[in-house]
Amino acid sequence: MLQELSKSDYYKVAKMMTGAKVNLEPEAVIWGYNPGTIYVDDVLEPKSAVIWVEGMKGFYFVGDANNDRFNKFIVDFFDKVLIKKAKKINYKWIEFSGLNTDWEITLAKLFKHKEKYDESKQFVYKHKEIKNFNEPSYELKQDYTVKAIDLQLLNSEISNYDFLESIIITWWGSIDNYLKHGVGYCVMHNNMVISSCVTSYKKPGFMESHIHTLEDYRKQGFATIAVSKFLNYCRDNYFEPYWDCMQTNYGSQALAEKLGYEKQFEYTLFEYII
Repeated sequence: MLQELSKSDYYKVAKMMTGAKVNLEPEAVIWGYNPGTIYVDDVLEPKSAVIWVEGMKGFYFVGDANNDRFNKFIVDFFDKVLIKKAKKINYKWIEFSGLNTDWEITLAKLFKHKEKYDESKQFVYKHKEIKNFNEPSYELKQDYTVKAIDLQLLNSEISNYDFLESIIITWWGSIDNYLKHGVGYCVMHNNMVISSCVTSYKKPGFMESHIHTLEDYRKQGFATIAVSKFLNYCRDNYFEPYWDCMQTNYGSQALAEKLGYEKQFEYTLFEYII
């Protein structure tokens, strides 16, 4: 059976994060910035691990993909432990991915028999030239403003505060954790947040962000403005920006590329119904 690793021992998994497809999401958990849980084959000398990333509601497999001591327990551990936990909080699907091609082969073999098993692709972008980023010019109509998502804004009168709070809680678990480690920017119409770009994951020197725009305000350039402010922050504070999106999310890809992100790699996302 797999064992839960103590947070004080997460450093033991950090050495597994090597290769061309290292994902920032599990690293953010390992570094202790974002909420999550790590399960391993051996708490003293782990060789393989599965990392639960709270924000993405998904699992990442890292370490030795051919570790029989680990692999023979994975499916049983999911069935008897993790899926029970997932159902208690009303999850309908299990999603997971692996650190490299070896893991993708192993995971396909282990889980392909599951009901409504499916595979899709995720694209990962990085902004390698962030030091040269120049914010695109823009004009806002009257009653529209751009603001940092900081303590002052969060303590102000926001008509859709729940919308903004839910975004922050999704990635950070609490407002306090976000204010300590993350940054964000939003476009407001009067006192309503209509588009936001918030740090979703972080490790030293790297930041990932996610954007949310209210449906009635989409395709009007507001996300571009919010992300540009985030990129300004990364440039001025020496963070390399990171972007992760679905292969089918053409709008997200177009926005990233317009602002200077470059595709670095893609990985397989697995899922099945529970």
